[in-house]
Amino acid sequence: MVHLAAHDNTLMRRILLRAKQCGRTDDTEDVIRHRLSVFASNTAPLLDFYDTGASFARIDSDAEIDEVYGRIMAGVAALAGHA
Repeated sequence: MVHLAAHDNTLMRRILLRAKQCGRTDDTEDVIRHRLSVFASNTAPLLDFYDTGASFARIDSDAEIDEVYGRIMAGVAALAGHA
């Protein structure tokens, strides 16, 4: 499992940018805050469960796309070594 972790303010900025670029009217600040709240309460607790195994990589994605891509590739390569 690969978890792309980013701060809420980073996610908000990226999703609002996507909304502007793609004309997505459903991506408002209120909707995004709700999605983040649902993730925090319903999904985030599962991360601790999966984090205990060797098949889990938490990737800091609070960086520029090229750096995040490199981190993903390194994380997947590390996971492949545990398969």
